Amino acid sequence: MKYVLNVIFYNLVGASIGLAVGAYLGHLNQWWVIIPAILAGIFLIAAIITTTAIVKAEHAAQNAGVTLKRKDIILQAGQTYAVGKHGKLRAGEYKVLATDENEKQFNIRVNDYVKEYKHNTTLILAEGDTISPRSVNVILR
Repeated sequence: MKYVLNVIFYNLVGASIGLAVGAYLGHLNQWWVIIPAILAGIFLIAAIITTTAIVKAEHAAQNAGVTLKRKDIILQAGQTYAVGKHGKLRAGEYKVLATDENEKQFNIRVNDYVKEYKHNTTLILAEGDTISPRSVNVILR
């Protein structure tokens, strides 16, 4: 993303400088030299606005919290859940998310083993498994 941001910024700034220099060198004694100078200013302002917007969007994307979707399953820390046809969970592949956006790693017990998982990793549950979040509440998506 930083590469794209730099390319946009430097292209717009370069265009504004090129227009300004071309206006100065090519039309020193003309009254309409102001038109390329105004265009140079517009390109410079566009570069600043574009850069600011992209930086804000990237910052917002990095600080976005965890949101719930329709079929998400919330598992509470310390509770044990069974995987099966009549249980809360069905066998299958899930993405594991922490409900606390500041938690990047957390512990989950699957059957008898506790393992450390990272936010947005894949967990495969089979029929008859048990799962219990240990450190934080988690979302299975």
